[in-house]
Amino acid sequence: MNNIFNYATKELSQDAFISWIISNYDNELKNISLDFLNFLTNSYLINKIIKNIKIDKQQNKIDVLVQIELCSDEKIILVIEDKIYSNEHDNQLKRYEEKIKNCFSCSKTFYVFYKTSYVFKEDKENIEKKGWGVFDIFRINDFWKKYISSSNLIIKMYSRFIKQKTDDLNTTSLPICYNHTKWEGFFRNYIEERVKKERKQLITWSFITRYRYACFGARGKTKKEGFPYLEIRDRDCFNNKFKALILRYHPENVKIDEEEEFKKLKECIKKVEGKYREKGKVFSLQGTIKKNKQIAKFFCNDVKNREEFLRLTLIAIDRYLEIVNEYVMDEIL
Repeated sequence: MNNIFNYATKELSQDAFISWIISNYDNELKNISLDFLNFLTNSYLINKIIKNIKIDKQQNKIDVLVQIELCSDEKIILVIEDKIYSNEHDNQLKRYEEKIKNCFSCSKTFYVFYKTSYVFKEDKENIEKKGWGVFDIFRINDFWKKYISSSNLIIKMYSRFIKQKTDDLNTTSLPICYNHTKWEGFFRNYIEERVKKERKQLITWSFITRYRYACFGARGKTKKEGFPYLEIRDRDCFNNKFKALILRYHPENVKIDEEEEFKKLKECIKKVEGKYREKGKVFSLQGTIKKNKQIAKFFCNDVKNREEFLRLTLIAIDRYLEIVNEYVMDEIL
C-alpha cells in the first residue's frame, strides 16, 4: 500500500496529523498520544491526569495551539510551529509568544519548533535562544521509529514516512530520481563535505529552497553585497546530468547599479574563458540583466557516478574562483 504522507506533503497536512494524534489522548490511542505530548513537553505530563484538551489550528496564525487542562486544575499551553522546508521568518516566533501572553492565562507554556527536515546549526541556536524547543527531522525520527510497526495504519505510515526522509537526508549516494531530500543529503553529506576539505577559501551551503528544489551553493569570502555565487540545483541534474550556474542576487534594500555590475561580470567571464582553448572552456554566458539573474552556465551530460559529479563540481568551482577574482580582486578575504 502506498504511504499517504508521500502525497500529503504540505504543512497543513502535518498540522492535521499532529492535531489528530494529540486529540486521541482519551481513547485507544491514548498511550501514543500521551507519549507524543511528553516528547514535546520534556516529559512534563508524566504521572499527571488530563481532564481536557482543546486544539486550535491557525489561531492567530499559530499552526497548532494546544490547551491542556489537568485534573489538578493546572492549565498548560503548547504552541507548535510546524515546518516542512521553510525557516522562521518575519519574527513570527516572537509574535506568537506575545499573542499567548496577551490572550491566555496558564501555569506553564511550551513552545515547540517542529521541522521535518534539516535545521541549520545557526537557526537552531537562534530559535533556542528565544526559548523554543527545536525538534528537527533526526530528533523527530528518534521518537516515531518505535511506532514503525504500529497496528494503527496512520501512525505506521507517518513513522515510516519520517524514517524514509531521515534515511534520504543521510545519503551520500548520487540520486537520479526526483527526490529533493535525497539530493539535499547528497549535496550536504558528500559534495559539500568534500568541497570544504579541498576548497577551504569558500563559503558553502546545501538546503531545500522555498521554491522546492535542493541546491548546493558556494561563494568567495567577501563583504561585497550582491557578490556572484555558484549554484547547482537538483532539478538541473536528474537522469545523470550536471549543470552549474553563476548567479548574482542581492537584498532589495542594497543599492547596486544592476546594469553596470552585470556588464562587468559578463566581461570578466568572457576574459577568463577566452584564455582557454575550446575544450578547456567551462562557463558559457546565459540570460540578460532582466532575466533570472543567471549569468553563466556549465552543463554536462552522462554523469555516471558521484565521483564524476564531484569532479565536475570542483572544475566549476575553480573556474568560478578565477572569474570572481577577476571581477573584484581586492574584495576576496
